[in-house]
Amino acid sequence: LRRPICLCASLTGGAHFCYNTAMTKEEKIRFRGEMEARTLKFAADVAALLKRFGGDENRNTRLQLAKSSTSIGANYREANRAETVSDFLHKIGIVLKEADETHFWLGLVLSIDPEIKDGKRLCDESIELVKIFQSIKTKTRAYLRSHKEGWC
Repeated sequence: LRRPICLCASLTGGAHFCYNTAMTKEEKIRFRGEMEARTLKFAADVAALLKRFGGDENRNTRLQLAKSSTSIGANYREANRAETVSDFLHKIGIVLKEADETHFWLGLVLSIDPEIKDGKRLCDESIELVKIFQSIKTKTRAYLRSHKEGWC
């Protein structure tokens, strides 16, 4: 039996199947764990970048980037512990917004200091996270629509 490969699999080299396809319980648990670890590493890597991005004139940018980048992983963990599919969808929407905001702040950091170590890599990773969480949100919304009349 062949399962459809989603955007998530193409971004991670096919290491897993999408959160919302016919995954086994073990595959879902593994995917969640991988993404929780990935978002934690991303936040830690951004924190390391922020140590190199100093100056009082960049204080607000550092603060905003620190908040949005750490919020991705924290809110993803919370989404995985949602009580309903609707609650999960709402929380994944927050994760998606935080990932997109992080991409904005990383872009600003790169525009100020194009040579900052790991800046481009983290900016690329933020794009991948946005795509993954958008895919999860889209598939979850489709699931809700197919299982709940009158939902919009």
